[in-house]
Amino acid sequence: MDFSLFTLPTYFQETDGPQGAYLRRLIEFLVYAEELGYDGIWANEHHFAPYGGLIPSPAVLLSALAQRTTRVRLGTSVVVLPLHQPLEVAEQLAMVDLLSDGRLELGVGRGFVPFDYERLGVTMEAGQERTRESLEIIERAFRGQPFEYAGTHYHVNRLEVWPRPERSLDGRVWIACTGSPDSFQWTGSMGYNLLTVSSLRPMEQLAELVRGYRNAWMAGGRASETFKYATHFQIVVDEDRARARETASRAIVNYFRLHGEALALSPASANRGPSPVEGFRIEQWIDEGRILCGTPDDVVTGLRRAQTELGITGIDGTYIFGGISFEVAERSLRLFAEEVIPRMRGAEMPTPLAHASAPLGARP
Repeated sequence: MDFSLFTLPTYFQETDGPQGAYLRRLIEFLVYAEELGYDGIWANEHHFAPYGGLIPSPAVLLSALAQRTTRVRLGTSVVVLPLHQPLEVAEQLAMVDLLSDGRLELGVGRGFVPFDYERLGVTMEAGQERTRESLEIIERAFRGQPFEYAGTHYHVNRLEVWPRPERSLDGRVWIACTGSPDSFQWTGSMGYNLLTVSSLRPMEQLAELVRGYRNAWMAGGRASETFKYATHFQIVVDEDRARARETASRAIVNYFRLHGEALALSPASANRGPSPVEGFRIEQWIDEGRILCGTPDDVVTGLRRAQTELGITGIDGTYIFGGISFEVAERSLRLFAEEVIPRMRGAEMPTPLAHASAPLGARP
């Protein structure tokens, strides 16, 4: 398994202090992960709100990390492609690839916050089409040759993107999928790597969606063991189980409060359904595999379950969320590195996704 960090800052001014100091402290925290032996760092894009809005440009954050690290892979998880001109994204990420000596990983998605689309003047209904067209343009740009493109939303007259990236994006493209079975199946059919989020639904429901990805992957003639699939977990590790659960309970509620406030900026979000934390109980979330929380033993148990039920090949963990301090997050980060990663890397990989060829059946 690969073990990476994921960063989507949920910023609380009253406890987190000035934004500049917070961002500089965040960089130090992320750089520390390389020293601890983590494999990668992923940065998420959001706009105009304390929910993630401190990173409107993953490329800028990753460029800073490229100069402070030498080994970890640096990923966008995700760039919200419909909000950008794809040629500009290609240029910026080519710089990250060069500055990091080819360590870039490209994770993309269409996003879910209507307010961002409205304020940036993009129609959200066309988000999926724009995402796929943009991705094709960026992939062509990364081949380092002149190209043309004619789509519904974007047209490129013959040009070569500069700077030339370190190498092509083959094997380095990740697609974020949440709840649409069609998206999971399309991602598998295209041979892209898969990104998911654990907190949005019980693990058994996520596993049903992932089976659609895996089946589509194999239907394309690819070996079942060659796909890459990472899911995002919020993580709290502590020698004291009760303290870990108390920390996680507060943080999850705070996190989704800011999440809801970001969505509420637009009337288009009015009918999105109940909050993910309606009736929240940390014990239930642990039982449903939505979060990794507890002692190192508890977390190892949760990860082994995710390997077996989801077939993950990696995780992207976030340790700073919902008002958790850097000090508490560093303790989790260190305990995970020292007590969890060695045990997972020394364990035999279980057979993932039992009955993987079964039909999707009921879809959440």
